[in-house]
Amino acid sequence: MDYLSLASEYLRVISALSAEQKRGGHPRAQAEGSLFILSFIAMAKRPIRPGELSEMSGFSTANIAMSLKTLENKGYITREIDKADRRRTFVTATPLGLQVHEKRAAEYMNGIVRLFQDLGENDSLEYIRILNKMLENSHRRNTGEEAN
Repeated sequence: MDYLSLASEYLRVISALSAEQKRGGHPRAQAEGSLFILSFIAMAKRPIRPGELSEMSGFSTANIAMSLKTLENKGYITREIDKADRRRTFVTATPLGLQVHEKRAAEYMNGIVRLFQDLGENDSLEYIRILNKMLENSHRRNTGEEAN
């Protein structure tokens, strides 16, 4: 098996799929940036520190800071200084931010449903099975566990 060729084909298909989704206005294509960060804030359902957002999203703290500024300017979040430690800040989604998040989450979910409808039941189940296997393998590699 030529795994290098498979990896190259995988990257080609993923890139082409991403470009096609952007062309078609697919919700996932718009998930980058500040609205993606808004989803982490909304799903936390509690005040959250910018550092936590960086850890959860994998974005740099500089990118988080820029996104928070954009979200705050749009009225999607509020910032509050921690009363116990004035060096720390917490962010919370505003009612408008939660409304925007819910709308985008519904659009995203509908896009995924259409994807699975287009694939059909068998291919959709197989796709999820493979993703779960990739997740398990990645977890084992990252934790040093032995394969079953």
